[in-house]
Amino acid sequence: PFLRELRLRGEFYGSNQLSHVLGNMPQLRLLKLDFALPRETHPRPIWPAYLLADYSWPELEDLQVSFPCADDQLYTHLPSTLRRLSLRFFPHRVIHSWCTNWRADWQFSSPSARQLLQILRRVGCPDLQHLEVEYYQDDEEEQLLQEIVSAFPRLTSLKILRYRQQGSAELDVVN
Repeated sequence: PFLRELRLRGEFYGSNQLSHVLGNMPQLRLLKLDFALPRETHPRPIWPAYLLADYSWPELEDLQVSFPCADDQLYTHLPSTLRRLSLRFFPHRVIHSWCTNWRADWQFSSPSARQLLQILRRVGCPDLQHLEVEYYQDDEEEQLLQEIVSAFPRLTSLKILRYRQQGSAELDVVN
């Protein structure tokens, strides 16, 4: 119950045990969940709607989730103390092209702009200073970017990793 920082890295198959354990850490200031998602597995919420829990993290400042799930109750209950939020894939998909011993049984499952928009609309942290997001482009992308601007007026850093739709004529990188 006195733990201030928790960093977990590995494969995630989905488990209610993680949800219950996190519910017993009221002093957390930093929570980093870097999970590789095995192929044929779907992202699961950290705090599912059916779980009657109270994640009271009144001092949480830094949250990193590698597979954000749009129906995760976690995002609705984030404290106003949150200053850094990262919703990015782990391990990063560029490693796949560089690494010869890449685990072929891991998948790349970044949310779409629509899914990310659903998540960010639930984050009530206007004092957020640092935001990192990763998503696939879709027809909600413009609304997503507008939401970031309006919901987080105190951002001092923003990192966006955007993947275009298949068949798009847009360039991947523009200087």
